[in-house]
Amino acid sequence: MIKAHEQQLELRLPRIGVIRKGGKMTTGARPQDTRPGKDLDHFRLDRADPAVAAAWLAAFGPEPKTISGFLPYADPAENLRIWDELWQGKRLLWRGDGERLHVKLDGNTYVRYAPGEGPAQPAAAGQKVGSGKVGRLSRLCLLLPQLRVAGIFEIMSSSAIDADELWANLMWIRSTVATLQGAPVTVFRAPRQFNVPKEDGTTMAVTKHMLHMALDGRYLDALLPKPAAPMLAPPAAPMLSLTGPAAPEDDAPDEDDGDAEWEDAPPTPATNGNGGGGHGQPPDAGPLPDDELTIDEAPARDFVNVAAALLDADADTVKARMKAMGYAGIPGKPADRVAVYRRLKADLGENVQAALFGAEPEPVKFVDPA
Repeated sequence: MIKAHEQQLELRLPRIGVIRKGGKMTTGARPQDTRPGKDLDHFRLDRADPAVAAAWLAAFGPEPKTISGFLPYADPAENLRIWDELWQGKRLLWRGDGERLHVKLDGNTYVRYAPGEGPAQPAAAGQKVGSGKVGRLSRLCLLLPQLRVAGIFEIMSSSAIDADELWANLMWIRSTVATLQGAPVTVFRAPRQFNVPKEDGTTMAVTKHMLHMALDGRYLDALLPKPAAPMLAPPAAPMLSLTGPAAPEDDAPDEDDGDAEWEDAPPTPATNGNGGGGHGQPPDAGPLPDDELTIDEAPARDFVNVAAALLDADADTVKARMKAMGYAGIPGKPADRVAVYRRLKADLGENVQAALFGAEPEPVKFVDPA
């Protein structure tokens, strides 16, 4: 028995299919005429056995926009591998972690380096190298038991925006479940508008269907607190209403999103004559207090920590109270996060984290996926 294999205890399932965002690459008569497929609004199965492709069609249909499955590994970097890569056609030239190389083609042989020991990465994601361009490739691994086959499906993307979004989604899921291995998730496409610079210095708005990942809804239902008593029956006679305001690998990428230079398209300004409140606030909302202004200006990923600091509480208490209030995640709009903060400030409640989830997992640590 080869000693290296005898000592290797890593468990790994085979890859049996690749799931892509774009259409098939068009091949021209000359190499420069080859073009990546256009961005789709659904997922496309590639590199799969015909029997697997038939099971995919039966389970998801011809153009699925959502895919539900399970994460196969406990390590975040095993479930979602993100690398900077330079390709020449179908041949990988090198792969790096943003600072140092992990794999490099030397002649006809690939040289692999231990983490942190490779040479410096020669170019950053988005930079052109000769006739190629360094891409940030993300590969999300999923188990799809509804296809009745034991193997890994990889959802591939060459978008740096997708890589950032999926990693942030994965970190939130990791903070919620006891272990990532076996966590039920749904991956979906959602439209997002970008401003793309043109050669004449102007920009044009384009829509791309980006990747997102969330815990499966049935898992979230299990996290909601159960009512202690049955709901009261409505009164026999109608009550008087009170007046008041209304409540408010090794596969070459087949696409080149080029989104490193894109910006989100600006929202349409308010047109009621009173002006908008900025950051998604309603018109004429008035100046915010200092603490609410801090919440309004903080990014969504920092909401829990910022709110905990302002409320003189810990992050676990804030998350537990939000779940008790019915929130399944951090709202995307600043105005909605301010509204959540106001509810927390009015009634932070007790720390019900232990009652909801039992023993807590280790705190989230944002680590390099390499």
